[in-house]
Amino acid sequence: MSLSRPQRTAAAIFAMLLGVYLLTTGGHLYAIDEEMMYDLSEAMGARGVIYLNNPGPVEPPVYSSYGPGQSLAALPLFWAGDLVARAIPPEARAWFARVAVGWFNPIITALLAALIYLAGRRMYAHRPALLAALAYGLGSTAWPHTKTFFAEPLTALLWFGSFLLIWHPGGPLPRPRNLFLAGFLAGLAPAVKIQAGLIVPILALYVVYECTTQKATSPRPLAPSPNGYAGLKRASYFGLGTLAPLLALAAYNATLFGSPLRTGYGDSIWHLFTTPFWDGFGGQIWGLRRGLIWCAPLTLLVPLGLTALWRRDRAAALLCLAVPLSQLLFYATWYAWDGAGAWGPRFLNTALPFAALPLAALAAAPLGRTRWLRVTTVALVVLTIPVQIGALSININQMFVRSRADTPSQTSAHIQLTVSRLARLYHRRFATDRLVLWAGFAPSEGRGDALLPRWTRPEATVVVRPSEPSAILRLATQSCWATPQPTRLSLRLNGTTILSDVPPCPGRIYRLLLPPGASHLDLSSPGWEPGVAEGDRADRRGVYVTDLAVTVGGHALAIEGDRLPVEDMPIHAAAMRTWMGDVRLPLWDYWWAYLPLLPLPKSVALAIGAAWAGVALACLSIGAALAGKSFLEEG
Repeated sequence: MSLSRPQRTAAAIFAMLLGVYLLTTGGHLYAIDEEMMYDLSEAMGARGVIYLNNPGPVEPPVYSSYGPGQSLAALPLFWAGDLVARAIPPEARAWFARVAVGWFNPIITALLAALIYLAGRRMYAHRPALLAALAYGLGSTAWPHTKTFFAEPLTALLWFGSFLLIWHPGGPLPRPRNLFLAGFLAGLAPAVKIQAGLIVPILALYVVYECTTQKATSPRPLAPSPNGYAGLKRASYFGLGTLAPLLALAAYNATLFGSPLRTGYGDSIWHLFTTPFWDGFGGQIWGLRRGLIWCAPLTLLVPLGLTALWRRDRAAALLCLAVPLSQLLFYATWYAWDGAGAWGPRFLNTALPFAALPLAALAAAPLGRTRWLRVTTVALVVLTIPVQIGALSININQMFVRSRADTPSQTSAHIQLTVSRLARLYHRRFATDRLVLWAGFAPSEGRGDALLPRWTRPEATVVVRPSEPSAILRLATQSCWATPQPTRLSLRLNGTTILSDVPPCPGRIYRLLLPPGASHLDLSSPGWEPGVAEGDRADRRGVYVTDLAVTVGGHALAIEGDRLPVEDMPIHAAAMRTWMGDVRLPLWDYWWAYLPLLPLPKSVALAIGAAWAGVALACLSIGAALAGKSFLEEG
């Protein structure tokens, strides 16, 4: 079956965004919410049960606090990851299964962007619809949340999919089967998040309007159809569609928690609505710490977009306003109104597709072609770039180990940390007149920010990049504290051995005249085990460096290094989150940055990286092939 141009472009958007998301995802989970939903997928997929523990005669079964919808939907990915994980070392299999499930939100978000494009094409040309899809897929908090396993993207897909089955601007009434399916999708949403039931009455009112309103003209007046009873009868198919999933969820709750109306949250959650209303309401939109306008600047255009959509389709404009407003009002007084451990106001992610559709109306309206709005849009896009880079590059958990006073704005904190790590990267790899503790050093034992003194590992490397010749390196080291006997030291300068198996005990000072250009000094020793003597250290050490300096023309070079070196990634989920959340570690939150730190043979890590990148690049290539000229030109 051949695809129409809109369908081909939508497929191209899906494939290309999926490729981008797979290249920029983190390859791990971030919060306990995600872990619990993953644990349910694992319980169902690996053990065929719905409890998370191994209950015994005394210990009762433990069930997930969250609905089963997301965990069920992720089962195919879990099974695929579990199958592939059998080919990698056992110690990394749990990590890989999480990686596979972590592909869930990239797929869902890319699909949502494609649906936003198709929705835009129902009223507008190619370009406005494309801009709306890209604003959602690349310019909103949806992109950073593809790195997570939170339930908001799937909830948004069910909501927006239900809306599209109902909405036919200027066209015939929705078919009964479409209304039934729309109700079914809306009814599934509470199984993902029980709060998602908020959308059911909103969509139900919209269905009644769509089925009882005359559609002879466009834009459509808010005039009732002369055959209102027939319209209500048709609208009842939506209600019938919601029954099956809602009844299934009720049976699930009754079986696990003793009542159809009781969920994993417990008997009541009303005592958790403790935030002052304007703190939560304004905090989600304009609050400096987590406000949506700071995390997604393009959302500033949504009010203008709603105005443009109102002129074309008032009912759709009201719905696109009602959905975000329902989330804002519901979570305004929730104790964790910001979504807790997440980027931006997490709960508003469910409403982002409904905020993106008005942007297509704005781009197609005469206002969208004015000079001042185009300049404003370009400025907002430029502001969005560093915001997205910071959100994608820095693990969100690193923000929560710092006091709120240190990070009044989540956006600025991420950008600042990104800039500082880019500066570190430049100083370590490119800047001249630098002495760099490149690799192989244990944590510093100096005071404050001092990088020395410290122990080396059995293999350590120092890089020197002087801007002038005749640089002199001074190295002070000793190994008298090594047990059971002082360890030996070998030095290689640019691959040439200049010292071999000499124990620096008592301590020794070495002075080296470095050749012109960059130099590499390798420190090698057989190593020793501090744990044998102290009982609390398991790592191998080399020699103790008390001083290290390079002088050129009488002035000392700046020394670069990390007080806390990056160790291998722990595999246990809780330990992994703690390790990744350490703000002292210069970690980039991308799977390809973590991969070399996994306790895997290099060949296995390389194979995983090649396969992962290959899938992402294949998606990009397929998307480019599908797009052709229609992706760049108005259809």
